[in-house]
This record gives sequence, C-alpha cells and structure tokens, in this order.
Amino acid sequence: MIRSKGALYTYSLLALVFTVPWFFLPSDRLPPVVLGFPTWALYSVVASALYAAFIAYCLGRHWELSAGGDEDAEEE
Repeated sequence: MIRSKGALYTYSLLALVFTVPWFFLPSDRLPPVVLGFPTWALYSVVASALYAAFIAYCLGRHWELSAGGDEDAEEE
C-alpha cells in the first residue's frame, strides 16, 4: 500500500484532513447531542482516535521508510 515517503506523507495528511469536522452544518437530520457531546465534537474525537491508530500503524510498519533507512547502511 505505502511504498514511498511521498505516499506516506500524502496518506497521513489526507487522514488528518478527515479529522476536522468540515461538513457539520446545522441540519434537522443530525441529533444535536450524542452522549453529551455535540455531533461534530463526537465525530472529531472518534476521527482523532482513528488517526492516532493510523499513525501508530504507519510508524510500526513503515518506520524505516520514514526514518530514511539509507543512513544506517552508510554507517556500517
């Protein structure tokens, strides 16, 4: 899925953009409060948790790619 640094940064930025509740406008279809939170705030909290999980996955799986694995090879 992620094969280059550019793709890693692009996916991270795209995921970060989805954590911001851009599309929440006053409407009659959405309940104003869910579990004591406004709907947009609940979305933001859930999206932030998912973003944190995505970043943890990227760091765990693609650390060498983001850290510039070539530097370690030069030292040896």
